[in-house]
Amino acid sequence: MKQTNKKNNFQGLGSLGSEAKMTVHSVETIRLWNPGNKAPFPSVGRFLTAASTLEHAARNDDPYADFALLELERVMNEAFAFYNEHLSTLPAMMTARLSFSECLSSHPHVKTLRISSRFGWRMMALIECFDVYMVRIADAQFKAQLTRTEFEKRRYESIRKIESVLHQVLVHKHSGVTRSDILQNNAKAEQALEAFGPVPLEVLEELERAEYAPVIKRIS
Repeated sequence: MKQTNKKNNFQGLGSLGSEAKMTVHSVETIRLWNPGNKAPFPSVGRFLTAASTLEHAARNDDPYADFALLELERVMNEAFAFYNEHLSTLPAMMTARLSFSECLSSHPHVKTLRISSRFGWRMMALIECFDVYMVRIADAQFKAQLTRTEFEKRRYESIRKIESVLHQVLVHKHSGVTRSDILQNNAKAEQALEAFGPVPLEVLEELERAEYAPVIKRIS
């Protein structure tokens, strides 16, 4: 009887989640939380919810969700590479006779976050890169290390890049079907095929999965 209760207690455990705080120093980063109703990309909050939903579906063997995470990871990796490369091309923070500290907001905004997915944590790391870069280019322009034209070009490209990552969760969806449904070609699979198109074979056969995709849970 004790063993049964212990087993039931384990089965009743909830999913993992964590709270975090992010200190934001740029106006452009703040706007990601409230982009407006006409924005072609979701807010950070909606992104976190969508990423958690996709991970849950992928864990339950939804190949469409697996493909969505694979594409999301690809876009995220491109964005990380973009910010790292562009940060490295900024003027040095020290010259032969002059050095200066990192520029920060005198009144930064602290965001409290509830994150329940791996891709949510990846997004927070990416937003941190974005925030650092936006502050660095503003500081470099203020200190006459970047021209106004170069500053505006870098700013525009940087904002478009982070928006493209947020938009990615609107491109691919989870379907509610499993790989087993597709192999059986049942009614659910046919409906998913009509709504979302075919799943790439390499994803269906699990040859390609996102590095941060969850372990697939199958009923034995």
